[in-house]
Amino acid sequence: MEENTASSDNFHMATVLSKYCAYFVAFSPELFPNHVNISGVIYHHHLYSEAKKLFKGCNFLNGSKYKKLMAVSEEHCLTILGKGGRLAQRLINEIGDEAKRWKVLADFWEELIVFLAPSESTIAHAEYLDMG
Repeated sequence: MEENTASSDNFHMATVLSKYCAYFVAFSPELFPNHVNISGVIYHHHLYSEAKKLFKGCNFLNGSKYKKLMAVSEEHCLTILGKGGRLAQRLINEIGDEAKRWKVLADFWEELIVFLAPSESTIAHAEYLDMG
């Protein structure tokens, strides 16, 4: 029972922090250090249009986006989504235990947030996190 709770906590942490990063890259890149502001440009000009094309006609509720990402073809292997799909496949193949995968992802997102949040904007980040 304790392992399921830890796995659930890691799942929650990984998904919340991942969405948090995605939100700020897309809508508030000014909260990140200057060298990261380029990520907003990448998101708006590349990732969004790539996702729109790749997931056209897919339904989130039936898992078709997940299936499409896992089946990324060779032509997409160098794109942001393609690399994300390949990374997901490697995590699944190399870390058989799902609880361990979520722990790895939670640790990754936690460390990335610490790296991205410069000390002069920690209050702003805390306020955004508090808003949900």
